[in-house]
Amino acid sequence: ASDRRLSPGAQAYLAIRPEKVQLYPQGAAHRPEEERFSGVIVEAVFMGTDTRYVVELAPETRIVVRQQNMNQAAYQFGLHQQVDVGWETVFARLLVS
Repeated sequence: ASDRRLSPGAQAYLAIRPEKVQLYPQGAAHRPEEERFSGVIVEAVFMGTDTRYVVELAPETRIVVRQQNMNQAAYQFGLHQQVDVGWETVFARLLVS
């Protein structure tokens, strides 16, 4: 871990591998070790074994989610659907520019 501090107004990026991000129905319960944000699906591309979703969290703030299609009982999500996205905090990395 780095103890480098960000100055006010500094630009940084949060990096998370797309397969580490999960989609949930909006308002679903979550575990304490997860970060959760609400958004809307703006792109959904079926890629055989996976579906790639792009979720808009805020204007000009999007996250890519890759969800495996191996479990038919898993949640199914559609374009323009309101969802929650979440990930365990250990999977996130702060990148300072």
